[in-house]
Amino acid sequence: MSLPKLNTPTYTTKIPSTGKSIKFRPYLVKEEKVLMLAMESENETEIFDAIKLAIESCTFGAVDINKLTTFDLEHLFLQLRIKSVGETTELGLKCEKCEKVHKVEVDLTKIKLDMNKSKDVSNKIMLTDDVGITMKYPTIDEFQNFNGDSVMDMLKICIETIFDENKVYKISEQTDEEIDEFIDSLGNNQIKPIEKWLSHIPQIKYTIAFDCGNKECLHKNSITLTGLKSFFI
Repeated sequence: MSLPKLNTPTYTTKIPSTGKSIKFRPYLVKEEKVLMLAMESENETEIFDAIKLAIESCTFGAVDINKLTTFDLEHLFLQLRIKSVGETTELGLKCEKCEKVHKVEVDLTKIKLDMNKSKDVSNKIMLTDDVGITMKYPTIDEFQNFNGDSVMDMLKICIETIFDENKVYKISEQTDEEIDEFIDSLGNNQIKPIEKWLSHIPQIKYTIAFDCGNKECLHKNSITLTGLKSFFI
């Protein structure tokens, strides 16, 4: 005789970068085990792979996980965590002054993805009167394979096209040498609007205020946390 099957609720959310509505379910014991093992390993690659697997399974295969942007993944995993475990989590946060660690409860439903900030800057950036670039948000796959640590390195995965008066050049069709040569030719004034665009890539963000419990300190803290790492990793 077969055992009864449990009904799993489904919910709806939107992929932030596209606005597309998708259905998802909470993650189950089998996915939670993988997530817990990855978290315990403290290996960033294993952690992100586990998060990707959970999202892929819980969205019924409706998304191409590696084509999601970094903030798509942050938003989707936050929704999964809320519906799977609960609306709150406890974080260990250091006092900004005395560095005593305090346990602070965070309401995850108040954590928002600020998409308005990204609307303040255009993804089309003019470098000269007749030469410009268009920018794109990095995908999860590109982010995981990213080995750089500078604005110049980030440019390689965020430039989508280069254009002039006569033609549009797709970065995907250029060689690494050609891309490096173009980026190396940029001046400081041309880098500034690119840095501004990069700084406006959406992230989940939440500001937490708490008073230090150390009687010799009593500092009023205000700490802004951004990205998945701040809340779950």
